[in-house]
Amino acid sequence: MKQKNIIVVLGMHRSGTSVITRGLQVLGVQLGTRLLPAKSDNEKGFWEDMDINALNVELLAALGQSWHTLAPLLPEHLKSTVLDTFKLRAVQLLREKLSGVETFGLKDPRIARLLPFWTDIFAHLDIKVSYMIACRHPMSVARSLAKRDGFALEKAYQLWLEYMLASLVGTQNHPRLVVDYDLLMTEPAIQLQRIAQALNLKFDAKSKAFTEFKENFLEEGLRHSRFAMDDLRLDKAASPQVMDLYLLLQAMATDQLAPDATELDVQVTGVAEVFRQTYPLLQYLDWTESSIADRQIVWESKIARLNEALAERDTQIHGLNSAAAERDAL
Repeated sequence: MKQKNIIVVLGMHRSGTSVITRGLQVLGVQLGTRLLPAKSDNEKGFWEDMDINALNVELLAALGQSWHTLAPLLPEHLKSTVLDTFKLRAVQLLREKLSGVETFGLKDPRIARLLPFWTDIFAHLDIKVSYMIACRHPMSVARSLAKRDGFALEKAYQLWLEYMLASLVGTQNHPRLVVDYDLLMTEPAIQLQRIAQALNLKFDAKSKAFTEFKENFLEEGLRHSRFAMDDLRLDKAASPQVMDLYLLLQAMATDQLAPDATELDVQVTGVAEVFRQTYPLLQYLDWTESSIADRQIVWESKIARLNEALAERDTQIHGLNSAAAERDAL
């Protein structure tokens, strides 16, 4: 039986993973028929399978996490027996998605966090896997998350660091390519040709599919901000590790550094070790954030009950006033 192909798009939320995945469709990659519907914060669509997305959301919840938990999942977390039922579901789900499909595109930013889980599934199904890693300037990502989700910039940068590190560490020794979101927006033909060459796919710059992608899908409105490399040095909310990793990703995205370069893995491992040392602090910050949210829910409930009591009192007063007015009218 011919081996199936999967192209997995990794990256942080708000990093252009949707645009890159839509670009894969131009190259003939199939994305399935059950895609998440577009929303106000992503009017062009997510290009993301809703069943895979739902499984990832449930899986993170079972592990006590969400997509924006600060403390990363450690390898030992993903060895939990709680994952056994999820593994069977994932295997059955991918078999269904790959039925009748030669090359399938898989995208959900949460996969970066759950990559060890998914690599086991790919191996079990004997799937040939290639990875596209979406890279966008961390200042753009941080400000997009601040606007959409109300995150502090410090939290947004930390999430960017965790997702991008996980994407690089989890794809070591696998075919991979880093794609810069801003470059794809400004030079789509060059970047799609680059992707096609890396994935052994065909790209025709004169095709109807590319013309529609370039003229109707790509709009400057998709890119609300653009920053220079050195701007990041001026933002005190970003740690030095964010700058270090972004420099590496840019070198890969511009082909100055090969995806399998030895020095790359050495540098990434160094940044990952520094990041891992902050795990206890990140756990504490997650607990603090959760505790504050719980207290807020309690206070909102109390306020709601007080407002109900006040509304009931106002109704009673109104009734008394009406009765008094009727009495005075006699």
